[in-house]
Formats: sequence, C-alpha cells, structure tokens
Amino acid sequence: MSTVHDVIASRRTIQRFRPGTVPDEVLERALLAAQHAPNHKLTWPWRFVLPGPVTRELLFRVGLRIKSARKGPSAELEASVRRNMLVPDRLVVVVQRVDAEPARAEEDYAACACAVQNLMLSLHADGFGSKWGTGGTLRDPEAREALGLHADESAIAFVWIGLPEIVPTPPPRPVDRVTHLP
Repeated sequence: MSTVHDVIASRRTIQRFRPGTVPDEVLERALLAAQHAPNHKLTWPWRFVLPGPVTRELLFRVGLRIKSARKGPSAELEASVRRNMLVPDRLVVVVQRVDAEPARAEEDYAACACAVQNLMLSLHADGFGSKWGTGGTLRDPEAREALGLHADESAIAFVWIGLPEIVPTPPPRPVDRVTHLP
C-alpha cells in the first residue's frame, strides 16, 4: 500500500481515458474521502451529483454547443468533445451551496476544493484516474437545470473518473521556488 505522500506526489490529471468500469465501491470510498475534507464551522457546503447516461448526454450536447460556438462546428470537434465527456466511466459534479456572506462563501469554496482533492486522491490510490474540469458547461443554464441545481448553488467541478489511457510524467516541483522566509 502506498503512503499518503506517495499518492499525493504521483497523482496526475488524466486527459484521456480508455473504456472500462469504475466499481461502485471505489466511487463510494472516494465520496467518503471527499466528505472528510475540512470545512470551517462544519458547514458541509458541498453536494455530489452523479449524472446518469441521459444527463451525461445532455451535458455533452451543451459542451458541444459551447465549443462549436467558439471554434466552429466540425466532426473532429464533436469526436473530441464526445471522447472527453462520455468515455470516462463516471462523472461526479461537485456543487457548492453558496453562502450569501462573501467571506463564508470563499471559505466554503476552499472546503469544496479540499473535497475534490480528497476524492481524486482516493481514486488514484485505488488505481483510477481523474480530471477536475471547469468551464462554460458548468455554468450553462441548461446544464444547471439538468443537474437539479438550486438558485443558491454553483457547480464548481466536473470530476471525470476512469481508467487512464496515458499517465503524464510528473513535472519537477521544487518547494524552494514557492517558499519564502521573511
């Protein structure tokens, strides 16, 4: 078994997934890890939406519409968006309940980010890849409706989960570049 340090250092964002199944128990364990993320004053500001095939197809159509408007429609673009949105076996949409008080909303966003990291580390420890995606599809009104978001909620992450096709080589991350001792 890997140590937490090994898992943190070796986790990579997976850009391409190959077909294959993520077992329910792996996803359940990852969601439990996400639920253990720190959250100030125990606000539990997150919710996890697990879209089924119909909703994922709708999200694909929304993503394709958005990208086609920017890049122009093409068969290549459609194939790329289809591969990126529908090939990974699972999708978890991380939703934040946005507090009306800005400082609390900021703290809660940080807690949601911690939950996403815990989710992804758990998946990696179990041998599965993940990608934290953001972008226009998360904010699109049609996608928000399909995901059942309330007015006080914001989708902050698509976490795509599956079997990695390619695992990138980790870049060097020297801590002295970001450490300052005044």
